Amino acid sequence: MKSNTIRIAATTALVAVTLGLAGPAANAVAHRAAPAAASVAPNVSDAAATKALESFARAIENAPDHLQKKNLNDREVIEYLNRAMKGSGSAVATNDGTVLRVNWLGCGVAIAKFAAENGIPVAKVARIIGKLGGYAKFAKYAWKFIKEGHVPPEAGQEFADFVMAVSGLDGVASACA
Repeated sequence: MKSNTIRIAATTALVAVTLGLAGPAANAVAHRAAPAAASVAPNVSDAAATKALESFARAIENAPDHLQKKNLNDREVIEYLNRAMKGSGSAVATNDGTVLRVNWLGCGVAIAKFAAENGIPVAKVARIIGKLGGYAKFAKYAWKFIKEGHVPPEAGQEFADFVMAVSGLDGVASACA
């Protein structure tokens, strides 16, 4: 993705946060319920959304050392995540059987929005992913939270605290699937 496109996506995300169109994580309530699945990603299959979240978690877990020390909302981290996600796939099947091409601009905007709202260190998220047993389990538990509004007990408290405090994972799942 070109750096100009990333700048536009990041600026759009920051404007959305500033204008109150997207609530920052600082205003998140610890025990807020996840949105209903129908409103999150009505035409995204569980498999496609989980694959997108796996790619996102893999990108965070495999981020270079110099990025691990930065927060998710750092411009360089956002650019890295966009590049890493762009290679994750190009088409997905929806619940109704149609095949859609991934909208990489939409995916980039969703990643930029998520990152802009979350000044969490990359290393902390990578550690949470590792403690769960890897990106596949992270994606499975995150999608379960997005769809059903709860975290399975086996995911642990640190993961539960993370997904309840952040916003935008549902946007990443639906836009990048």
